[in-house]
Amino acid sequence: MERNNLIKKTLTVVVILIFISVSVFPSTGTLLLDKLPWVTPRDYITYVDDDRFVNRLFLKEQIDILHPKAYNFHRSNKLNGLVFSPEDIELKDDAFQGSNTFHFVEWWYFDAMLNEGYSLHVSIHVIGVMERYFVVVYLDIYKNGVPEVKEKKIYFMDELNISTDVPLIAIDGKQVMKGFIDQATGKWIYNVSLEIGESLVDLQFIGCVKGWKGRISIGGWAVILPKAEVSGKIRVNGMDVNVVGIGYHDHNWEITLKAYMNFGWYWGRIISNNLTITWFLIMNTRISGQLLLVINKGKEYYINIEPDNIHFKPGDFDIKNGRFIPHNFVIMADAQNVSLLAVLTSIGTDHGTSSLIRHYCRYHVKSQGSITVDSQVETINGIQIAESMRFR
Repeated sequence: MERNNLIKKTLTVVVILIFISVSVFPSTGTLLLDKLPWVTPRDYITYVDDDRFVNRLFLKEQIDILHPKAYNFHRSNKLNGLVFSPEDIELKDDAFQGSNTFHFVEWWYFDAMLNEGYSLHVSIHVIGVMERYFVVVYLDIYKNGVPEVKEKKIYFMDELNISTDVPLIAIDGKQVMKGFIDQATGKWIYNVSLEIGESLVDLQFIGCVKGWKGRISIGGWAVILPKAEVSGKIRVNGMDVNVVGIGYHDHNWEITLKAYMNFGWYWGRIISNNLTITWFLIMNTRISGQLLLVINKGKEYYINIEPDNIHFKPGDFDIKNGRFIPHNFVIMADAQNVSLLAVLTSIGTDHGTSSLIRHYCRYHVKSQGSITVDSQVETINGIQIAESMRFR
């Protein structure tokens, strides 16, 4: 018995180290140059007074030559036998779902674009290994797309109190997340409070549009608040700031080791005055994947666009942590009663959450373009958060 417990504890520690350790890959453009066989060192390295300079602009141009073909991927709404079909949510969908598998990850994600140039990300990750849990919470606050706060803290199972019936999470005796439906207005409301070190967020998210859920190739996905009004307080560098803005919240569950066999994913949102677009590309290989796009119109209406009617193109690639990272995206959709053209250009990237097996990039992107739904035409011009995740 003691030996079995020791094995379980050892495996738990190993998984913790894999998921939360900082990447050891250097941020250079030399790790993947085998993908560019026509490039030689004399093309991109120069020496001035014995100082070595790498021409990164030249490398980016060569990468862009490579990737237009690589990202002409096969689009499918069916991956690993699953067809994505969003449906209405209920409050219990945002409670703890858990899993009976050897290993799983489940997380609750929040972000917000706020006044005074602030933006933020908060997420709570429950990681299960052989019937043992631990929790990792993240708090990132940005000013004009530049990180001001980057905090992370780990808690163990005995410090976690989580409901399987309603969205309610307490850690170390303090409520971190509580979601409920206001009986008078029918609105979904979330209170999110988190304090790590000298940094703090104490926010309320009030849903503006209808949430939805669906089964995707990597597990369960519920977009609880595609668009929410956000208000409250943040603490940055010892200073309390009252904030208001627009936010988002989703929930993923039953993310198992199988998900890490994929190539990676891209995810983001686009917002106009009355329309909210959530897009997600899950790549099982470099050239094939599940492409999803859902449009919320008004408070009670959402539209699922079939992947054959969507065109997605990343571009302006660079190399970070040994991986190709795009810096702009073009998204087009043309379906019955829907027309979309949006160009998303990175104005800030944060590579600080990569780990040994995960290469994560959080973007602040400026979205420009137009969308038409049911003859209603709206201009797209705003800044949102997007992400790139790579497993290989």
